[in-house]
Amino acid sequence: MVSQVLPILRGTYRYASRIGKVVPDLLMGSNGMTSEALGQVIRDEYVASGSAVRGLQAGWHTLETSSNASGLGFFGKIRAGGADCWQAIRSGFSNMGANFSTGAEAAKAAGANGVWGGIKAAAGGFSKAMPFICTALLALEEIPNIYTACKEKGLWQGLKETGKSVAKLSGAAAGAAIGSAICPGIGSVIGWFAGSWLTSKVVGSSYTQQKQERQELLAQAQQEALEQQQQQYVAQLQQAPQNPPVTTAGSSRVSTSNPFDDMLLQTKYSDDFLLNNGGVV
Repeated sequence: MVSQVLPILRGTYRYASRIGKVVPDLLMGSNGMTSEALGQVIRDEYVASGSAVRGLQAGWHTLETSSNASGLGFFGKIRAGGADCWQAIRSGFSNMGANFSTGAEAAKAAGANGVWGGIKAAAGGFSKAMPFICTALLALEEIPNIYTACKEKGLWQGLKETGKSVAKLSGAAAGAAIGSAICPGIGSVIGWFAGSWLTSKVVGSSYTQQKQERQELLAQAQQEALEQQQQQYVAQLQQAPQNPPVTTAGSSRVSTSNPFDDMLLQTKYSDDFLLNNGGVV
């Protein structure tokens, strides 16, 4: 039994280690391994071989080779990748005007609509930065979730949430590369969201989301219990005998032989000045 399990564990660890090494490069486009670059590799191999599987394998081997050639450790890749990511976001915004002008001139030279050509060029340039922007926004969203999990459930829960976050980010980045291979430009953005959504279905909801869902279920259960009590009370009132109200001798208070009717009457006349001060109704 042990001899059968150990090779599986060693194989799992080996693949997990290989994936962990390329995660910073995949997330931040380090060493030029952006979603657009990886998408180009996948697309070229697919065109050459006619196999989508071989295209994905080519993309993986290119990413792994570039990651190993950098000579940087995990945190070194994060620092270098962070700089590359920030530069991509800056250029995505700053080059929109230049891309618009270039695209408009090219469209006019081809006899097409210059404005539409400029918009397409500007959007195409900005779409290259969108995966990095989305990754940064998702990371900022996950940080409070990890902090809350650590604070309320301890370090182990925080580590689990960190693993979920990394998996979501990696799935989104991989989806961006595949989307770019299918449709350069806007495909990377669509692929990013598709990859993030699919990965979230695999790893499950975050701790914050699960906590909110439990609170919503509790509030719904309390509301249903309150409505049930109200329905039971109304049913009891409807089943009670309808006796005419009578006055007690020596008192102007109206009372009935039915306690439910008494309660309704007291509520109805609670603000009646004459009744509450011994006057005549």
